[in-house]
Amino acid sequence: MKSILLNNRYQIIRALGKGGFGETFLAEDTYLPSRRICVVKRLQPVTNNPKAYDVIQQRFNREAAILEQLGEGNEQIPKLYAYFAEEEYFYLVQEWVEGLTLSQKLQHQHQGVLSETFVTQLLVSLLPVLDYIHKHGIIHRDIKPSNIIWRQKDSKPVLIDFGIAKEVMNTALNDEGEPRSIVVGTQGFMPPEQAAGQPVYSSDIYSLGMTAIFLLTGKHPYDIQEWRQDVDISNHLAAVLTKATNSHPSERYNNAKAMLTDLQPQDFLAPSPNKIIDIADIETTPLSGYSSKSPAELISYSREEYRHRQILLNKVKNYWIKGVLETSLHGVVLIELGLENRFDALDRPWGMLWETPELARQPLPSNTKILNLFQQMGAGCSLLILGEPGAGKTITLLELARDLIAQAEYDILQPIPVVFNLSAWANERIPIAEWLVQELNTKYQVSKEIGRAWVKNQQLLLLLDGLDEVGTELRDACVTAINKFSQEYGETQIVVCSRIKDYEALPHRLRFQGAVFIQPLTLEQIHQYLHNAGLPLQALYKTLQADMIMQELAKSPLMLSIMTLAYQDLSVTDLPHMNLEERRQHLFDKYIQRMFSRRSISHQYSQKQATHSLIWLAKKLKKQSQTVFFIERMQPNWLGKWQPLYISGLVLVFLFIATPVGMLILPIQRVVLVLIFTKLFFWKIFGFGKIHPAENLNWSWKNVRKHLAVGLILSPIFGVMLKLTAELISTPSNLYALITQINEEKWLQGAVFGLSLGIIFVLTRGLTSPSIQTLTYPNQGIWQSAKNAIIFGLIGLGLLGFTSIALLQVRTAIWGAFGLLFGVAAGGGEACIKHFILRCILYFNGHIPWNYARFLDYATERIFLQKVGGGYIFVHRSLLEHFAQMSKSI
Repeated sequence: MKSILLNNRYQIIRALGKGGFGETFLAEDTYLPSRRICVVKRLQPVTNNPKAYDVIQQRFNREAAILEQLGEGNEQIPKLYAYFAEEEYFYLVQEWVEGLTLSQKLQHQHQGVLSETFVTQLLVSLLPVLDYIHKHGIIHRDIKPSNIIWRQKDSKPVLIDFGIAKEVMNTALNDEGEPRSIVVGTQGFMPPEQAAGQPVYSSDIYSLGMTAIFLLTGKHPYDIQEWRQDVDISNHLAAVLTKATNSHPSERYNNAKAMLTDLQPQDFLAPSPNKIIDIADIETTPLSGYSSKSPAELISYSREEYRHRQILLNKVKNYWIKGVLETSLHGVVLIELGLENRFDALDRPWGMLWETPELARQPLPSNTKILNLFQQMGAGCSLLILGEPGAGKTITLLELARDLIAQAEYDILQPIPVVFNLSAWANERIPIAEWLVQELNTKYQVSKEIGRAWVKNQQLLLLLDGLDEVGTELRDACVTAINKFSQEYGETQIVVCSRIKDYEALPHRLRFQGAVFIQPLTLEQIHQYLHNAGLPLQALYKTLQADMIMQELAKSPLMLSIMTLAYQDLSVTDLPHMNLEERRQHLFDKYIQRMFSRRSISHQYSQKQATHSLIWLAKKLKKQSQTVFFIERMQPNWLGKWQPLYISGLVLVFLFIATPVGMLILPIQRVVLVLIFTKLFFWKIFGFGKIHPAENLNWSWKNVRKHLAVGLILSPIFGVMLKLTAELISTPSNLYALITQINEEKWLQGAVFGLSLGIIFVLTRGLTSPSIQTLTYPNQGIWQSAKNAIIFGLIGLGLLGFTSIALLQVRTAIWGAFGLLFGVAAGGGEACIKHFILRCILYFNGHIPWNYARFLDYATERIFLQKVGGGYIFVHRSLLEHFAQMSKSI
């Protein structure tokens, strides 16, 4: 069997198991350069009836589509890669889940049973999966310990071997020629109604409950009588399992969600306000280990705070794990990277002075996981990751982030892992704590109030990439700032990545607990990888064997990945003689050319146009010391010599809008004076410099009460002063004489006008309460500003217009127009106008297409960029640097 290629594609490695319905094999996908490992299930029908075989084939196609849908929608169900029929067998090709089944895990236990803590967490993790498949109308039908794999990479249970495939293979025809199925399930783990051929959704709940009892007692269901007497567990868990395994379906939980709610009360999932979470209140303990904090030190979580935490975890996972790690170029090269201790890279004034240079640079065992290394350091751990360009520093950081996120999802006592890029610090040059608050706000849409609380309470685990991307003149200051932050926030865990040469050139070092260096690939690893890739990379394999320069380049996982994409199915034997740097540039040029010529992708932009825009973007990002690019975060300083044109455009727009309003209010001879005054007023509030998109709208009575005094007391005084100023402009005279001449009605007009503006001010503050936006898309900040501007503009128009009619009997058009403009400006309209002018200048200069988001998505399809939430990054810093040094004339 091992020498056979199934479907002319899948090379069998070894058998994994055999059962009554078929066999399971571990295989390689020879169509992919990575030779992806997968699981092939060979299923054999129980009948030889040709008519039944046709029915089985139809049902197999339909059920395979269901398995594909389930796997795509839930990470705890293996993905279906392919299905096919061959030589009267049916095959399913699925994702390989590395780990142990619960049956195997039980065998490794010293006492032959698993703890209550483990079993509870298992149930908490699997019940949402059951709820998911039941909502799709599917019953698993064969839940048991051997069909649950404890995934190694993130310590999550994965549900395998759905009974629907087995049911299809058991299909036979009755006397009328209609399909009927034999009972599917495992004796002892399936309930009576399923054994009678009538499974219901709660049948899976019964099977999961019996699986939990088996894990707690170590006894097969056949041997269990009064199981409660055989195990020492809490009454709470015992009651839940007793109800779940009731022999009558009506007496069980109606659905998985009901069991989850009963198992893990709402007070744990989303604690009520002002409730302190105590260890004694929590039936579950994180699988990764207990928190280092004592019950007295635990943070109080309200329902809203818990929701904010979950949103941020999901954002980090979606942006960096799914958006970058799982789509990275390094994903092409599935080679385990070696690690080496580098204690000599750290400033350790109170320890490790006795180490010799040999011990300070000691290679770690080949199976060392970065997560284990990090956690061995204990509370407040800090780690520096060093490596050559393209060595895999960011990928190693994101792999650590993935594992830490998995732990944080299980345990609310764990800090929230968040990825930041230090290149953004160079633009602010402020304390790290303050910079973190700003980055949370701009990159993850976390309000500054929430971000400030997280930093202060040390609830974040900082994953800081790109120390080498900070400008040379500021890099040492950044190290000093990180050291100062570590001293002030000693319990905050930190990981920093940097290119080794840039770090070693610094006069100061990080005061961290540990440092590791990512070792280059060995020639043996490179040759083995290319040999396994087969014919598409055969020419590259032969070239590398003789070309020393190519061998040196290939020691970088990034460059090896680019080689596999740029030189696939191409001959590279006639490369001109080049030195190492020339060969590197040639390889990047070849990669760019290859990506532009990819098939099955739309050609919306010419290669010249797209290259020009990418070169401009790379140059700007490098100059601004940025890595993640957000469309709405472009600032006027990106314009260079065109900034005066930007300011002139703002002035013209202001005159175009404000002049008609001024002419309605005052005689023409006074309009110019008022325009100058108003322009200075708006310039003082909004400025002509930075663009600040508006925050998300979310009502908060707390914010309303906080600003009520300003809105209701100071604003009428402001209105009276404004009225007095207007009268002075209209009728110049002695101030005292003017005050005595103004009648009571005009004083009232000023006070009510100011009060109306104060109410608008209070509403703007009440509608911008601390929150985290759940959705993120390109240019979201500007679209949000536009929406806010419309809302506040209508509020201003309605409020001042109604006031003028109902109370003051003055011209509605004047007051309504002023209220509209004030609301639009205060709500985010000024940010929209600034951004529009900026985009117009860049577009007419040929730097960006008009629909910039569509172009950036196009560049992402070409594997030049990757999406990070609502932003974009180049697939690697080295590619950014290559574009940045290219000529725009190309």
